[in-house]
Amino acid sequence: MDDGFSLSAELAGGDPNAALREEGVAIRRAWLDEKFSPTLLPFKDELVESVSERVKEQTEHAAEARRDATVRGMFAAELALDVDRVRFSLASYLRARMRKLEKFPVHFLLKDKDQNSPLLSAAESTYARGLATALSKLFEENVIDALPPNYNHFFYQAADEDGNYTGPYDMVPTPADGRSELGLHVFYRVLEDLGDVQFEERSVDGFPHEKGTHHFTQYGPKVEELLELGKIELI
Repeated sequence: MDDGFSLSAELAGGDPNAALREEGVAIRRAWLDEKFSPTLLPFKDELVESVSERVKEQTEHAAEARRDATVRGMFAAELALDVDRVRFSLASYLRARMRKLEKFPVHFLLKDKDQNSPLLSAAESTYARGLATALSKLFEENVIDALPPNYNHFFYQAADEDGNYTGPYDMVPTPADGRSELGLHVFYRVLEDLGDVQFEERSVDGFPHEKGTHHFTQYGPKVEELLELGKIELI
């Protein structure tokens, strides 16, 4: 990776920190999308890894710039400020995901299992499994073991007529109170001209999506697709 830093470039009047700022914009957008999404979005592993590495490198460069007598003091301070901004956005992105994961660990573990591409990072999956195991043990020891037969399951309210636990997991909390997150409403901003966009959730024809316009609609497959492609951002 190009570290994006050069003292000679700084002295020549260039912007050696442009790469860090560009990645800072990307991780800030990922944070806000995660913050305003009604569900947990797929983990951006490549972006997180790249930004983490960039922040580590630029932190070292900021320290170097402070020690170098040929570098203007204002530049060293600006470089350190840029690093702090990006570090804050990265931490905020991870915290936003952690808040959702801590509230609904079982739901997102099940969802991660059903998806074609990973929803959780390896660390998130390990953490969620630990939480789910602790919750399951707590409920079994204090609630489930005391319930009558056919009602003593962690995932189901009751067994069927044959005594089997089948069907949807109706005792697993979700962000939509037991329903799918699809159908909850979100605001979003269009980042580029998209023409008329048709949403599967609506029976009406598509409506225009011009760059910079704002919209309010149900969160569904089309919104997920446009988010993944970077065509829109949640607000």
